[in-house]
Amino acid sequence: MVRRLLLAAVLLAFTAPAASAASLAGTEWQFKTVGGERVPAATQADLAFKKDGKVSGRHTCNNSFGGDYRARGSRLRFGELLSTLIGCEGPSARPDILGALAKTRAYRRTGRRLVLLDGRGRRLARLRRR
Repeated sequence: MVRRLLLAAVLLAFTAPAASAASLAGTEWQFKTVGGERVPAATQADLAFKKDGKVSGRHTCNNSFGGDYRARGSRLRFGELLSTLIGCEGPSARPDILGALAKTRAYRRTGRRLVLLDGRGRRLARLRRR
């Protein structure tokens, strides 16, 4: 009996990260906070994880970005992200979404919330599922 429980625990430990990583594929999120600051409601800031390992999104008014991501277990890294640089009217203060994505090393997902974390486990951004 103990041997079966131990085997089940080992199998769960090896299979859980894969299921967790797959849970990002095909999901879309909206940024709520970046760097501890609330993302203005007027800012269309979102993030979409494609099933083919690609990521895309918008980070200010009409600027979009795209690139690759790798998720394994609770680890998450974004590759080089390419972004459009279309001028926006209004205040230049805007959330540094691309900076947060570049620093991301892990994530925590609970229900409709996604938190991006740096290498020390500090929160970089909080998102809500669309």
